[in-house]
Amino acid sequence: MKKSTLTFLLILITVAGAIAQSIDSSFTTNGYLPYGGPLSNNKQNNHIGNNLVRQPDGKIVVAEDFSYVTTDFTLNTYRYNTDGTPDITFGTNGVSSIFCGLETNNRDLVLQPDGKIVVVGATKYCILGVCGALQFIMMRLNTDGSLDTTFGNGGKLITTDVFGTTGLFAQPYRVKIQPDGKFVIGGRGPGGYSFVARLNSNGSNDMTFAINGIYTDTANYLTFRDLVVNSTGDILMLLVKYNSSIGGVSDTNNLNDNYVLKVTSTGVPDNTFATGGRLVFSVSNNDDPISIALRSDQSIVIVGDEQYNNTENYNWNGTGTNGYGYTNKGYVAFVNTNGTMATHIPGGHKSFRIPADSATFFKKIIVLNDNRLFISGRVIRQVSSGNYQEKALLTQIDYNGNYLTDFNTNGYWVFDCGITGLTGWDGRQCGFNDIDVTPSHEAYATGYRNPVGGSTGTCLFLMKLKDVPFGTTTTGIPDKHYSSISLLYPNPVLELFSIASDDYSTYTICNTEGKVISRGNLIKGRNDILLPRSLASGIYFIRDEKTNDVVKFIKD
Repeated sequence: MKKSTLTFLLILITVAGAIAQSIDSSFTTNGYLPYGGPLSNNKQNNHIGNNLVRQPDGKIVVAEDFSYVTTDFTLNTYRYNTDGTPDITFGTNGVSSIFCGLETNNRDLVLQPDGKIVVVGATKYCILGVCGALQFIMMRLNTDGSLDTTFGNGGKLITTDVFGTTGLFAQPYRVKIQPDGKFVIGGRGPGGYSFVARLNSNGSNDMTFAINGIYTDTANYLTFRDLVVNSTGDILMLLVKYNSSIGGVSDTNNLNDNYVLKVTSTGVPDNTFATGGRLVFSVSNNDDPISIALRSDQSIVIVGDEQYNNTENYNWNGTGTNGYGYTNKGYVAFVNTNGTMATHIPGGHKSFRIPADSATFFKKIIVLNDNRLFISGRVIRQVSSGNYQEKALLTQIDYNGNYLTDFNTNGYWVFDCGITGLTGWDGRQCGFNDIDVTPSHEAYATGYRNPVGGSTGTCLFLMKLKDVPFGTTTTGIPDKHYSSISLLYPNPVLELFSIASDDYSTYTICNTEGKVISRGNLIKGRNDILLPRSLASGIYFIRDEKTNDVVKFIKD
């Protein structure tokens, strides 16, 4: 019996720093999508990319936010081919547009193992006599972008489907999928309180979780930001606490806090975490946590930005002023599994201004391995009175808060892809909201940029990098549950073989050209997998979709 456990295909693993990363110029035009023209979809690649996911076949799906277009009545999801061109098999010329209501925006998406796409967002439809308020919307799309009518009510869920008649003004912000196929959704719930809900795979509320499938945190002044589900189904919600108060009076010296809530898999606060399942901590007087992720030991990493008050005399813009309030720094905070702040760096957190003369905003973090964090965001620099230059940002730092200099030689990379106007407002806009990576050391980043000089309107920014350093091992790519697989027997394979998995997960079988042969689910322990009878002899790979662990086998 031969047993082999691989984190990646060995031919794809590189020594850190051995290959210089670069923009992949073969991806659409100069490595990123153009606005309009023959390479755009029927929405002209317009507006903001909120979140993205790369499918196993290499196609890229983007949740697109049209919230600034008040006349747009459709929830839009984009899909692109591996070369960045619109996937004309998806929706209309690469866009799935599903009617919802006024000011519809697509906030997050997740890919199921069978290739179906689940999206959540908000839209102004009329419900229970109330019109003009943003409401909950969730959909499941087939692989061609059409509504999957087996989900919810004709493919959709609205506020009352999840919350009943008490759910006015609920809005989702994040969606995750558990290995068992259930969905975890977080956002703003009834009464303005933050919520986390768990739904069954068909869209019905999971009545085994909290109360009717919904946990609501009734603490005041909380705004939902992000969530992550660990390998045992426990949920960590990242919230920002606005208008902190002492005895009911606003604490002007500490406006916002980081607020982390841990809810068990049954939907109650985990009393073993911090105090009553809740950790509150400050980085500065005005914190805005944005993204949360887990290391392999289940310890927590948080990124956000801190805005100092105008008494801080920091010459970040080169003009001797505070830049009209743009005094932000990005920060990274480290939290132990029991809800205490890590002690390996002072205070358990560290702040960054990248470069030193720019306000810095962190947006998304993924854990490439326990000592390599990958962060997206933006930087802003004032160039003249009322005019600013905003640039997209990617950075890699280690667990001690140091730049990893094998990434772009200095640990960060600023992309100046907005367009400067010739007269009037001459600023430029460009920022990254989300990132995803592949086992072959590629990275995709999405966000926005202004495509026309002097314009404050934005279009989709989707960029591809290659030869990105991951270090020697990778434990989370990204927001996934930790698992590993190993080939048991036999190898070579006739038709049936067995895989051992450390956790519940999903798998994809591909040939040497990357073509998907089959997909399926993995349970914890032994899994017997049957290959198609017609499958030709040759070399194939089975990949754990949660960790991208890959095992090579031979079909006789």
